Amino acid sequence: MFRLFLRTTQDRSLRLGLPATEDELDNARRYLCVDEFAQCSINRTDWLPYLGDLVPNHCITVEDANDLALCIEEMQQRNGELLKYLAVLSVEQPETFTEALHLASNLDDYERIVEGTYEYGQSVLRRYGADDELIEAIEGYMDFGKYGEDAMQEDGVRSTEFGLIRRCSQPFEEETQGMQIGGM
Repeated sequence: MFRLFLRTTQDRSLRLGLPATEDELDNARRYLCVDEFAQCSINRTDWLPYLGDLVPNHCITVEDANDLALCIEEMQQRNGELLKYLAVLSVEQPETFTEALHLASNLDDYERIVEGTYEYGQSVLRRYGADDELIEAIEGYMDFGKYGEDAMQEDGVRSTEFGLIRRCSQPFEEETQGMQIGGM
């Protein structure tokens, strides 16, 4: 996922690829002649594309970086999950590495919107309990696109370079520059 470049006060250095197993972390500590990674400095990080721009590079610990790498590895196993995380980072703009890790651990609180406003309008009705039969019955009488656009605004859906995203527990604060979702 990414690499940390570690250095000790005794001028020992190591490039540590993450995620790493406990054995690999133990071997790295032995090689660096330290009991804890806190005795090392992190001189540089190499990230997957986009992560380096969105994840703060200060106040990183090796253990937190490994936890994030494990989360990202899991995200890559699920379709669209890494894009969802990138969209969340883009909107939430964490100030610390720990905040970025917290966001990765709580991705279930976010929904990546992959449909247009028409389909979103229908999915909101399903959220309220409408079944496919009811949606089919009102199809010609309702503007699902307009309803979806309004629902996106009410739900706090935000547009990022990684797609549309919404926070499920509480809508994102309203954007000051105005959100343009129409035409989906």
